[in-house]
Amino acid sequence: MPHLVRLPIKLFTQILAFLRNDRPTLRSLSLSTRTLHALTYPLLFTVRDFRALSHTHLRPFLIHLSELRVFWRPDMYGDRDAHVFASYLAPHLSTKSIPRLHTLALHGIGTDGMAYLNTLAPTPSAFSALTTLSLTSTYHRHMHDVQSLLSPTTLPHLAHLHLHAVTWFMPDHNDCDRDDVGA
Repeated sequence: MPHLVRLPIKLFTQILAFLRNDRPTLRSLSLSTRTLHALTYPLLFTVRDFRALSHTHLRPFLIHLSELRVFWRPDMYGDRDAHVFASYLAPHLSTKSIPRLHTLALHGIGTDGMAYLNTLAPTPSAFSALTTLSLTSTYHRHMHDVQSLLSPTTLPHLAHLHLHAVTWFMPDHNDCDRDDVGA
């Protein structure tokens, strides 16, 4: 593979980004050369289902975890977000247990779950190493909850923020509740 070694590392990184979800290919590439191992190894340690954090056989590998995706799965509907987070996510969300966590992606989290994450946010060890935060289809009780989660004291090293379909409820400013609407 001497021809591949001459390619720039940035080009390798861009190519591997397309293979991010193809774990068997990433594993095979990581075993082929030292260069590809160094580039694919971090991609192999992304947790797609945060409930896997509670498996005891995975705990030795948490120190290698660089990306965590918290998606609300169909089998979890009916469960309270905060209860599920307290059981599976909170015990492991610290720089001591996951020191290399740089990316946190939250998708489909309701108001209870986001409020619970806001209670974790003031602790410096919870999110201090994050450089990328992605909020997709998340629901918040107030705009203040979003602002407190995104504050510089909570996320001091945040470099990339991705927001898509972020909703917050503001009952004080809801025009539908006023009596004089339509009069």
